[in-house]
Amino acid sequence: MSQEILPRSEPLLKRLFSLWRKAPAAPNETAIAITTELANLGRNLRRLSMANDQQTDLLKGVNKQIGDFYQFSLQQALAQRQQVDGINIGDKDLLACLDDLDKVLLVTNETSIQRPLLTQLKARLLSAADWQALAELGRPLGHDHHRIVEVMSDSDIDTGSVARIIQQGYIHRDGAVLREAAVVVAGLNASQNPN
Repeated sequence: MSQEILPRSEPLLKRLFSLWRKAPAAPNETAIAITTELANLGRNLRRLSMANDQQTDLLKGVNKQIGDFYQFSLQQALAQRQQVDGINIGDKDLLACLDDLDKVLLVTNETSIQRPLLTQLKARLLSAADWQALAELGRPLGHDHHRIVEVMSDSDIDTGSVARIIQQGYIHRDGAVLREAAVVVAGLNASQNPN
């Protein structure tokens, strides 16, 4: 801004100097002319100052927007980084992964060395997602979130207990059901039937 003021002021200063040199010839006219020129210079300086203030305010606003955008970009980058670091996957993907683990566990021998590792992996996934499995073999149905697919009459398990899990169900720790469990339940066998 100061570079713009000096070139504009230079002709004005030359005029003021020339008026001052003429002062002895016509002192009143010279004083009026100098006063008028100074008033014009003052108005021009005020206009320049106001324009400068407006540009400064505009630059402050732009600077604030750039800062806000930078903060937003930084927050987005951190959120994406946390998703990558925390392996933040969707519920459907996690359900598919847990179902695949259940299938592998189903065909893995009870004495196999891999079974405890797979069971531990499943427990870690559930803990990380803050989920709980709904059905447990040999346990009575404890939740309303089971879908009974079949009732087995000849079972060594207590009546009303889960004899087989067709598809595991999961519930979030806050109580939201992610999927109901599909189970086979032990029913009355011939020795328990009172008829």
